[in-house]
Amino acid sequence: MNFKSDEPTDNISHLAHIVLSEIKKRGIDTADIIAKRSREDSVTVRQEQVETVRRQISRGVGIRVIIDGRLGFAHTSDVSETSLSSLVDRAIMLAKEAFPDRGHGIAKPAPVPASDELDMFDHTLLTVPLEEKIDQVLRLEKAMLASDRRIARSAGCHWHDGDEETAIVNTLGLSQTSRGTGVSIVGQAVAEGNGQLQSGWWWSQARHRSDLDTPEEVGAEAGRRAAVQLGARSISTIKAPVVFEAQVASQMLGVLFRALDGETVRKRSSYLVDRKGETIASNLVTIIDDGYMPRKLGTQNVDDEGTPARKKTLVKNGILKQFVYDIRGARLSRARPTGNAQRSYGSLPSLGPTNLYVVPGDLTRDDLIKTVKNGILLTRILGSGVNLVTGDVSWGGGGIWIENGELSYPVEGITIAGNLLDLWKNVDAIANDLDWRSVIACPTFRVSELMIGGK
Repeated sequence: MNFKSDEPTDNISHLAHIVLSEIKKRGIDTADIIAKRSREDSVTVRQEQVETVRRQISRGVGIRVIIDGRLGFAHTSDVSETSLSSLVDRAIMLAKEAFPDRGHGIAKPAPVPASDELDMFDHTLLTVPLEEKIDQVLRLEKAMLASDRRIARSAGCHWHDGDEETAIVNTLGLSQTSRGTGVSIVGQAVAEGNGQLQSGWWWSQARHRSDLDTPEEVGAEAGRRAAVQLGARSISTIKAPVVFEAQVASQMLGVLFRALDGETVRKRSSYLVDRKGETIASNLVTIIDDGYMPRKLGTQNVDDEGTPARKKTLVKNGILKQFVYDIRGARLSRARPTGNAQRSYGSLPSLGPTNLYVVPGDLTRDDLIKTVKNGILLTRILGSGVNLVTGDVSWGGGGIWIENGELSYPVEGITIAGNLLDLWKNVDAIANDLDWRSVIACPTFRVSELMIGGK
């Protein structure tokens, strides 16, 4: 293998093409290469003291070789000539020893938006001084501690920023390179009062620093969320309307996405088996996954196999329209890959959302709450009590009790139980507060009735 070139090995596209050339020289006609380079910086402050400052840098190459339907996968973080030569040998050897699987395949080249069109990269994040990152976190903590006299202490405030470059090439001629950045600030407060300690946290996260909330806004909200839970009490078991606050609603949407995983459905391990084309949610619910939304956290021109990360309507007015697939799942299910494959250079693909959201309604959050005579605003859930095969769920949680359309008093120690099919079918109001703080966003919504377990 000859790596003599004017291009440094930090140029991951060049690196991927060199490996691809070597694979072709060995007579392999079905293979793909993913090369990734990433940097992440983080700062943690607690009680006005800098606790940690870290930088992590990662770089590596992963190879998938397919010979007569047999897959060989190998990866390395050592991009020296000797290491990459051994990597190619290892992938070919593993393919020859593997069992055949008709699902194995690679992506065909297709037109996609350029990374620059999708506005995924913030060049200013490359030059933020460490002192400024520390100052941002100190400002956040100061605002958090000052937000309410009952805030007893900081449980930690954080800054994270990073950038990643990915190159995907294959023997069918596909060649895609993308660059993206991300930045976040996080605060966690502890409030004390009424003989209780309560914690609350808040964050802001974006591709571009200019899209972040201010440190003062994040700090104040973290403090408010801790203080508002002081005096929380238990309630008696009751069936009542449940208003899922936007961030909890987003967690519910994440659970539903797991049930939309085409491989899970193919294995009959999802409660949505055989329900394509059927009603699985209220007619108010439309769910979209769109990798082409500019500046969003899940935006990408292709997924980590090279499939276009196109816009997909998964549920429309409550009707299940499609599942999500990587290449293998699509081939085995006689479907089309949806651009949801995610992987590092050191792993095989799994499925994940790009920018997944529920289309918002017209009501404000406050107006939605005013329509509830007696119920709960659910602001946190605990545990992972989900049976994806049956759709049965049971979570611990807490929130604010609603009386006559007003937030009345904090509640804790409750259990929310039901079935995902019934939960989504019984959504009877959706607010307009779609708030992008991760790759999954869902506005506040109300379920007409759920069992709320209490004392």
